[in-house]
Amino acid sequence: MDGKFILGALALAVCGYFLREFGWRGAPLFFAVALCVVARALVSRLPLLSSIYDEAAALGVPDDTVKAVLKVLGIGYLTSVTVSVCRELGADSLSRVASLAGRAEILAAVLPAVLSLLRYGAEMIG
Repeated sequence: MDGKFILGALALAVCGYFLREFGWRGAPLFFAVALCVVARALVSRLPLLSSIYDEAAALGVPDDTVKAVLKVLGIGYLTSVTVSVCRELGADSLSRVASLAGRAEILAAVLPAVLSLLRYGAEMIG
């Protein structure tokens, strides 16, 4: 990483600031689109995922577990960003629904692991 994303985000923030100061009512939408562009560019350049899978494999962690953890992390970050954008746009009710939906998605993502642990515990007891 060489700081291009930080500089790009800063440039977009300055542009959005001036758009808002000059009275453009679409500035929050500009910020939302800018956020998506920067996040997408950043994620596409991250070699982090392959190193996480490599380290997990070396430790003997199953791929399904790694996928579930990464999915939960991704859902958490996306939910946080979505809630913030909705609030910035003045859609407080939508931000609360997005927060609830994110929690439900996380629950759905971890449910198979929880059920697996419950089965394992039941086998150990009985």
